[in-house]
Amino acid sequence: MPNIAAFFQRHKKVALSFSAGKDSAACLWLLQPWWGQLTVVWCDGGNPREEALEYMLRIAKLVPHFNFIRGDQPGWTAKHGMPVDVLPFELSYLGKLSSGNPGPLLCLSSDCCKANLWEPLHKFLQMEGFTGVIRGQRITDKLKSPISSGTIVSGVEYFHPIDTWTDADVYTYLGDRIPENYKRGLRSSLDCRNCTAYMEEHKGLADDLEASGDMESAAQIRYIHKALKVELLKIQAYLPI
Repeated sequence: MPNIAAFFQRHKKVALSFSAGKDSAACLWLLQPWWGQLTVVWCDGGNPREEALEYMLRIAKLVPHFNFIRGDQPGWTAKHGMPVDVLPFELSYLGKLSSGNPGPLLCLSSDCCKANLWEPLHKFLQMEGFTGVIRGQRITDKLKSPISSGTIVSGVEYFHPIDTWTDADVYTYLGDRIPENYKRGLRSSLDCRNCTAYMEEHKGLADDLEASGDMESAAQIRYIHKALKVELLKIQAYLPI
């Protein structure tokens, strides 16, 4: 196990970049002996599921130091489009202007996450002077930041104490402390209620929303995915392979 105590000795201000996901939960409980020296920071993108917000409120009462940061996913997506993993040109902002395509306005998932999660979090950490940031990133993650554990960027050291863990390790360690949505078979957190990107990780999200009574968000996800599929099939017809 990495030397967590040494990391806290090197830094007076340490933040845990927290989400409603299982890896963040594993980090939180692994760091319990250092909770008094740790600030847990959650960036609320602006449209979380109710159970994600309730989960965060429970954690906030549990730990000594907790900070909520807020993005504006609803306002941002209304202006820039809903996020997708693959962006057909005709459904992008410029594409819709030039083609007149009546479909929904879409954007790249990275643009939405950057505006509503990553940038607000980064600004907060800089403003508050944190020099140590802990994240639940793991080497086996399919999607992860290029910043590896131990990297120092602009005076901030990033530390990933569970980077060598597998999914099975995380589930075993957490046991009953696993967030409830994973017990229902979902593979991702619920930080953004109606996220239309990360489709592999969000498999079953629309069904889960319907089961919880959120028909509007489920319908929005299905509408975006249907429009995306139509455009991708059109593109596929022209591919030379």
